[in-house]
Amino acid sequence: MYRFLRKLFFFLLYPVIAIILIETFCNLLNIPKASYSNLEAKGLTLIPKVDNSSIILVGDSRIEWGIKPEMILNPEGEVYNLAFPNSNGFDILKYLLDNRIYPKAIIMGFTPNNHRYTNHNFDTMEFSAKNRMIENVKYYLKQNSYVYDWGSILSYFYGTHPFTIDHSYDKWGGVTVTEHGDFEHRFKMTKEHHKEWEETFDSLKYQHYIIELNDLLNKFRGKSELFGLYMPASEPIMKLEGTYYNKKEIRPLFEHYLDYSKSIQANDSTYYLDGSHLSKEFAIRFSKKIDSVLKLSKTTNKPY
Repeated sequence: MYRFLRKLFFFLLYPVIAIILIETFCNLLNIPKASYSNLEAKGLTLIPKVDNSSIILVGDSRIEWGIKPEMILNPEGEVYNLAFPNSNGFDILKYLLDNRIYPKAIIMGFTPNNHRYTNHNFDTMEFSAKNRMIENVKYYLKQNSYVYDWGSILSYFYGTHPFTIDHSYDKWGGVTVTEHGDFEHRFKMTKEHHKEWEETFDSLKYQHYIIELNDLLNKFRGKSELFGLYMPASEPIMKLEGTYYNKKEIRPLFEHYLDYSKSIQANDSTYYLDGSHLSKEFAIRFSKKIDSVLKLSKTTNKPY
């Protein structure tokens, strides 16, 4: 028995030593560490908190990065930013419908790119303390361990850099993201993505997206106030993104449609991180504007 335990001890010890050496080596080299979106843990924590008094924001990273929930006043309940990168938000709406939850207001982020997004299957997840703990541990390791996330090491030796280097979340789901490089570098990468999306636009999938969105929103009509929100984007991005955009096609889906897509066309770091996502400072200002719009809403008796 002693010999077995001794062998087991050394069998486990060697990998631990190897991990410590790799982590130490990477830290000594000061290898840039990639930062990731805390998708699962954020969703598992916040989605079950939504009730009929909540205001929720759903959509993609423009909404997640660009709207600060603490800037929006809701006297009756909380404001949650339930937007996620590459999310069309359908899974959030399906979860709410399955649980007969009709938030006070739903602010739905829209861009023509949404048709290519999927969702993160929150409508099928188990919302348990165990799963939240597991996802938080996984996220901590992904954010802090080079061994758990080999991508940062590979990027370093290939001579590239992580695109995002920090995610700082607030307790309502808003996030401040720090991207690598200067504005011109970040804009160049973002423009390349949008150019590829523009070249591969699928009109049939886009129409299917609109039909499915309308079907989901119809189930909330009369129970939740529905806002569509097209976030600002710089002029070069909108030239690519707006090719297939038809405002008349989207406006009828919502009680209120807030089209700010061309409201800030200047392409610089005063307003944007990368030409597509609002800077931290301007996101605060823009969130206050959304708050003022909600206060002016008169379509229901619910105070804003």
